[in-house]
Amino acid sequence: MFRRFLLSLFFGASLVYAAVSLTPSESAFAQKIGIDPETATPAQLAKARSMLNGRDPSSLSDEEIQMAKQAVAEAKMKGQLDAPPAASPNVDNTVNVVQGTTLAESEKQAVKDDRFPPPPKQGLNRYEVEFFAKSLPSAFYDLQTAVGPDYPIKPGDNLVLTLWGAVEREIRLVVNSQGKVNVEGVGLVSLNNLSLGEAQDLLRGRLKKAYAGLANGSVSMNLRPEAITATKVFVMGEVVQPGGYDMLGNSNVFLALYRAKGPTPIGTVRCIQITRASGEKDTIDLYDVLFKGGKPSKAILRDGDVVFLPRAEKLVAVDGDVGHPAIYELKGAEDLKTALALAGNPNPTAAHGMQLTRVMDEGRRDVLDLDPPEAYQKGKPYPLRDGDSLIVREATEQGRNHIDVEGAVWFPGRYELKAGSTTAEAIAQAGGLRPEAKQGRLLIRRTLPDSTITYLSAPTDSGKSSVLLQEQDLVQVLSASQLRSQDTVSIAGGVKNPQRLLWQKGMSAQSLIALAGGFVPNRLKGKIRIEHLVPGKREVEVEEFTIRDDLTLGADEIPLRPGDRVVVPLDPEFYQQEVVTLSGAFLSPGPYSLLHKRETFRELMTRVGQLDPNAYLEGGRLYRRRGDDRYQINFSMADALGKGLASPIALQDGDVIEMPFEQLTVRVKGEVVSPGDVLWVKGMDIEDYVDAAGGLTRTGDEERVMVTYANGKKATIKRAELDPDPGAEIYVPFKKDEPTDWYKVWGTVAAVVGAMAQTAIALIVAIQ
Repeated sequence: MFRRFLLSLFFGASLVYAAVSLTPSESAFAQKIGIDPETATPAQLAKARSMLNGRDPSSLSDEEIQMAKQAVAEAKMKGQLDAPPAASPNVDNTVNVVQGTTLAESEKQAVKDDRFPPPPKQGLNRYEVEFFAKSLPSAFYDLQTAVGPDYPIKPGDNLVLTLWGAVEREIRLVVNSQGKVNVEGVGLVSLNNLSLGEAQDLLRGRLKKAYAGLANGSVSMNLRPEAITATKVFVMGEVVQPGGYDMLGNSNVFLALYRAKGPTPIGTVRCIQITRASGEKDTIDLYDVLFKGGKPSKAILRDGDVVFLPRAEKLVAVDGDVGHPAIYELKGAEDLKTALALAGNPNPTAAHGMQLTRVMDEGRRDVLDLDPPEAYQKGKPYPLRDGDSLIVREATEQGRNHIDVEGAVWFPGRYELKAGSTTAEAIAQAGGLRPEAKQGRLLIRRTLPDSTITYLSAPTDSGKSSVLLQEQDLVQVLSASQLRSQDTVSIAGGVKNPQRLLWQKGMSAQSLIALAGGFVPNRLKGKIRIEHLVPGKREVEVEEFTIRDDLTLGADEIPLRPGDRVVVPLDPEFYQQEVVTLSGAFLSPGPYSLLHKRETFRELMTRVGQLDPNAYLEGGRLYRRRGDDRYQINFSMADALGKGLASPIALQDGDVIEMPFEQLTVRVKGEVVSPGDVLWVKGMDIEDYVDAAGGLTRTGDEERVMVTYANGKKATIKRAELDPDPGAEIYVPFKKDEPTDWYKVWGTVAAVVGAMAQTAIALIVAIQ
């Protein structure tokens, strides 16, 4: 019932915007969900009535009312209840539904449906269970905003009979409990057990007497449902949750199966039996929809229908190299060919014979070898039994008729091995040798019949005799750089990108500096230092050179040798502008440059740090960066501006001075009854503020209470020499209950008892 109500919140059927008047109980419900009956638009009143869907407002639970309230709030936010849509005559068999949230959209907003748990990551599942688990409920509705001519009319339905042409009329009909409607000019007409299309034909014949235009074509007629009543059906048999369910009037058997949480592991979906209230019986096969795209003609449910799922005839698992490994249900004469088709047929990589595990008559499981799948796909019969498990093997053999070429060629990769192909032809297939290719030798990596690896050598010159290639050979064309000594040079100091590079013939110090991005501003102009390795000795020779700053090419190029290290010295007199930021209660906060290196806190504050009248100097803090970390330097700013500090505080680039405004509270947080700010009172100590916050909780650790003063200094409750000042913070940590070590307790008790016994014995001996 609740799910039916939840669905009606989002796509409530049978709403027609017109003058809507609510009963007193409906008005009370509207107020609860956020719609004022006195000022509401017709659209909002219609929305409130539709949400009830004929139910008594007093029967709704608090959860249902809360869901309705949330749906109204979302509809108002999206503008769906601002004004009604323009009315237009319907000449098709559609149900008037308010334009708003669609069923698919509502499912995204609705509470997560845990009806079908996700399939486990390992093992096979029934294909239809995975289908139910991955589908939204909308997949199981026959039609969302319309009904077809096969819709069975039932008591409680509201119908609209429309006439147009020579006569313009719209007649509303209500199907009574006997399945009859009262038509003006005709009288009572029984529509019981008729479909919508059959009812329209019946009424057309009856109305020809009252409207002659129906006979000559001057008057057209259409019968459509305006509101369809709920359908009560029963789902029994091998389903997870059997029982009775209330569903929309145009629901089908698949929705009923979804509501019942699907079949049990042994329940059928291929022989779903429907017993109508009239005694008529129909059989539905879900696989006609899943695998053939069919639409069963008798899937629409009627009031009082019983849906019954017997046990599946045959359940067969298909695993391995197929399109959709899963457990499938077979019936009748369906055999191995059908099972492969249901599983998406074998993939192109399937090879060799298949394996079938079967439960034998004695209950044991035996393995049977089968032919490759192609034989059965072509018509070879092979009947399957309930519980059979089929495995389609995947090819494991690697490709054979190919060679690989890699290294210093223009197009390395895999190539076809042609008859009599040689290394020279393989190099030609790969586009030829690149300029850096090592002339004279290439290597061939070959796998021998016993799976061992060997390497062969061959010339790169096509004019010399080449080696005949075999399947899966790897031709490796070496480059000169692979065989060359990896000598390096490096550069450090006053350049943008200090680095190490491979030494190349003709490299100069000027070129290395240019490769490193050039000089930085604080380098020592006109000077570089080169550190040479002395050949044959464990020594370094240092030379200093004069160099031009513009690095233009000239006759003064300084050649480099393998292993050289170029150092660009830094200027010791260079001064980089340093900036400190003032933040908070200053008259002119912002960034300021230091006048000189190591300008002190007091000097800067005297020069630019004019405080706001409400500044709280004792709470001021100095923050400094070290790499990516920011840390606080704890000191009293009041002492620093006076003469209370033993040494002045020197500032650095990037420092931030934060000055708070006057604070008259102390924050208490952690394991206290009422964490928050407590008004500062002179003379109150840490325990007083903790008591003002409600005292410690059961898990508060009174031994490790920490106070952080306004200037950032910290102390534990035992070492705090000062009372908390305005802006201070008190933190009460969590006390972990340590389990009692009864071995230690009883050991201590035993030791004490033993000592007392020895003492008593000694006294007795002494007395005697």
